[in-house]
Amino acid sequence: HLSIPDCIYRSGQDGAWLYDPNTLMGEIHPADRPLVETLRAFLAAILKPEDTLVCPLTIGGHVDHRLTRGAVEALERPLRYYADIPYLLKDASAVETLTSGMQAEVHPVSKAGCRAWQEGIAAYTSQIGILFEDLEKMQEMIQSYAQHLLGWQRETGIQLWRAV
Repeated sequence: HLSIPDCIYRSGQDGAWLYDPNTLMGEIHPADRPLVETLRAFLAAILKPEDTLVCPLTIGGHVDHRLTRGAVEALERPLRYYADIPYLLKDASAVETLTSGMQAEVHPVSKAGCRAWQEGIAAYTSQIGILFEDLEKMQEMIQSYAQHLLGWQRETGIQLWRAV
């Protein structure tokens, strides 16, 4: 909803790309650091006091997820964190480090909600092959993750964490 393009499309004042496929999972480029404040100010202007904020844990270290987390944490509001998919599915051990001192909560998600999640991911057609191999694999991975959390085959959910 913002005019900030994905990191692979951002360039510096000299026109050179800030990131290449090898640097998407790493440190925020110095030229991008002001975006944390840009995002924070945008969110501060539109959020209502009763809004609940949910942001990425930054599993995998994707720079756009790091920017988002930095901006949301700078708001100094109660937060919930979600596990970055598909990075969680590739490195489940990262959750332990990133959620140290937090409490996990499982929230049920309806079947329609799970389908909407899958459809949202499917909208990023250029990334499906890179992140999930193919559409069917993505749907299977999301369904499996969501069902595993509640331990039933008929119910789905999502896990969030909050500071305690």
